[in-house]
Amino acid sequence: MSSVLTGRLIWRYFLWWLAMASVLVGPSHMFLDMFTEAGVYVKKGGKWRRYALAHFRYNNPLVNGLAALAGVFFIASYIFLFILDLLYNLTITVELFYELL
Repeated sequence: MSSVLTGRLIWRYFLWWLAMASVLVGPSHMFLDMFTEAGVYVKKGGKWRRYALAHFRYNNPLVNGLAALAGVFFIASYIFLFILDLLYNLTITVELFYELL
């Protein structure tokens, strides 16, 4: 029974964290697109206009390298926080399970 409970807990937390990551992907992608030379479309006064914070070229190795490093950092921090949260909640669930016995 404990392994079934543990498996359900892991699956539930995975889906919750996946939903949170999905919500953050769109805005972060739009934010990073504002640094490209084309920018993003913004509706102002009934017309769609391009908006860019900076005008870096798409093939700029320094900017691409920094964006790749930022992506690796975000993925690593996401995995770290997921495991930390899972271990914390798993500990509480196992303690409650043993109290019920």
